[in-house]
Amino acid sequence: MTFEETYTGLRAELIRYAQKLLYDQGIPDDAEDLVQSVFAEYWLRYLNNAEIRDVKSYLYSWTRHECFRLLTKVSRARSLQQDLENLYQSLYDSESVAHVADLNKIKTAFSKLSPKQRLVLHLYAEKSWRRKRIAAELQLSEFTVKAHLAAARKNLRNYMQVSAA
Repeated sequence: MTFEETYTGLRAELIRYAQKLLYDQGIPDDAEDLVQSVFAEYWLRYLNNAEIRDVKSYLYSWTRHECFRLLTKVSRARSLQQDLENLYQSLYDSESVAHVADLNKIKTAFSKLSPKQRLVLHLYAEKSWRRKRIAAELQLSEFTVKAHLAAARKNLRNYMQVSAA
């Protein structure tokens, strides 16, 4: 079976499959891009004459794998987003003197981040940009953006824990 026949025959089917897997997390619109990347990977293997015995099973497995990878990324991003929302919520809660002290701790914690970490965190959390867009705008790799976000999150948590003790 040629690549074109495989693509035409399975593309819509794989998109529906991916949409079902991604629907519960509210991101079924990403299914088409995800299936496109699966076919891009398959195309590279096809060009290199990689032996794939059951193409349909391979594409379904790869699609499922990519869906789970995407769901993991979304879950981590939402977790970070929730942590930041909780942190920002405390900025606006000024009902007590303790919260003013917390506000100062948070401001100090943010000031302890490197300029790149602050910028990446700002774009990610406040502007809701995806890592890919941040990487393109700042001319960094996606991995570097991911590393800045992870480091910022870790530094904020560490500082807040140390200052709470």
